[in-house]
Amino acid sequence: MNRKIGVAAAGVVISLAAVTGCSQTASNVVLSPISVLRAALAAASKDNTVKATESVTGNRQNYQMSVAQQFSPPKFSERATVGVGTTGVLKMSEIYDGTKLYLKVPQLSALAGRKPWVQIGPSNVGRADSSIQSLLGAAKDMAPNSSIAPLLASRDLKSLGTETVDGVRATCYSGTLDAAQVASMLPTNGLTADQVQQIKQSFQQDTITSETLDVWINSENLPVRQESLATTKVGTVTTTIGYSGWGVPVSITDPPGSEVGMLKSSAF
Repeated sequence: MNRKIGVAAAGVVISLAAVTGCSQTASNVVLSPISVLRAALAAASKDNTVKATESVTGNRQNYQMSVAQQFSPPKFSERATVGVGTTGVLKMSEIYDGTKLYLKVPQLSALAGRKPWVQIGPSNVGRADSSIQSLLGAAKDMAPNSSIAPLLASRDLKSLGTETVDGVRATCYSGTLDAAQVASMLPTNGLTADQVQQIKQSFQQDTITSETLDVWINSENLPVRQESLATTKVGTVTTTIGYSGWGVPVSITDPPGSEVGMLKSSAF
């Protein structure tokens, strides 16, 4: 589903909203698509950790990210390359260890004693907390609970066959949502009230008029890829997420203390 990754300290707000691409191959499956997606959400929740890559383009956005993530309690380490304007590029790294958030953005070094990393945490004042919440929200939105669950509300959810995705055999499930449907959406097919509210907020905030979502599920009931195409009032945005390493422990390590500076409240 549509995601937002915001870094207030860096002055960078990336609106992520989604790519489409299941091949149109007929397939007969034993389980219904709804049952498969429910099983995938349960399996992903049980594994709790994953590595993912994400690519976003459209509406003057150009964004690539790689992340190692633990969903609960939330921790993550990620690297991103963001297109700025027509030719600029911003490279950034982020680490959240469950308590403290660290950013590595060249443009912030001068504000933190020329240290490569800056820390945002309880000792910061101003709008530091909103920066943390924005990043935590982004981590939450990368979880299949958010990126796949909207398919449970699609009125035309279907299987489009099995194919090889990144070397893995997986079955593609596809569905669509539109603004009118989302506006009147109620919890259904296992969607919680919180998930419904999140979908509605995404459509409203990014002025989405329609969205097509595809997800590929492997034989272990785990997602290996999610793609979507979101049509907004100002254009289309496409996103591709690749998942790997489900259940493999991830190492989230703070940067060395000697490389970390603190931002002053005036930086926010």
